[in-house]
Amino acid sequence: MQNNILIIGGKGLVGSTIHRILKNRNPNYNILVGTRSPKDLKSEIKIDVNTPSSLEVILSYHISLIII
Repeated sequence: MQNNILIIGGKGLVGSTIHRILKNRNPNYNILVGTRSPKDLKSEIKIDVNTPSSLEVILSYHISLIII
């Protein structure tokens, strides 16, 4: 089973740096980015922390680790 990691706010300066480091060091992990405006539907999930109902999508991806 592949590990899924979710980075909420992964398009910002800190989040994008964390994403790049994790992707380079752990190529076998599936790293997803939580954002309000997803463009890449394979690696980005629409999540808005101001709308709690949008967080329910996390359950369908079987996330092992969430980085906020």
